[in-house]
Amino acid sequence: MTLISFVCGYADYLFFSWFFLYLVNVRGFSAAQGGLFTSAPFSRLGCRSTAGRLGIRPPQQAVRATIGRCGFASVASLVAAACIFGGASSESAGAAVFFLACGAALAFLCGVIIFTTVAGLMRSHISLATGFILLAGHLGGALSPL
Repeated sequence: MTLISFVCGYADYLFFSWFFLYLVNVRGFSAAQGGLFTSAPFSRLGCRSTAGRLGIRPPQQAVRATIGRCGFASVASLVAAACIFGGASSESAGAAVFFLACGAALAFLCGVIIFTTVAGLMRSHISLATGFILLAGHLGGALSPL
């Protein structure tokens, strides 16, 4: 989960720091349009909190819940990768914004799944595990501009 957090942090920070510049410099949007469309991935995050929280199960169901969360995260990650690839290779600027926003929202969704999994499995050391996973995500984010 720490490695997943590192990779997701890397991808998240690309959208935090790079998306506006990509839309303005590569896709040819004006600064105002770029600012508006830069908010698209983040406006899609409202659904992530409800869709990503698959619930923290009682301890006897923790293994089954973990498998379900991992399966959901795997599918979400694959669809996110396909959307990001489709958006980056799209000829249409509007389609690029749509697919990149969908890909980013699905990539951000994995963060919620990581923390619900940690909460379900590491009840006695949840603070330590959460801090370590957050550190890995921010280290990935710190490396993304490089």
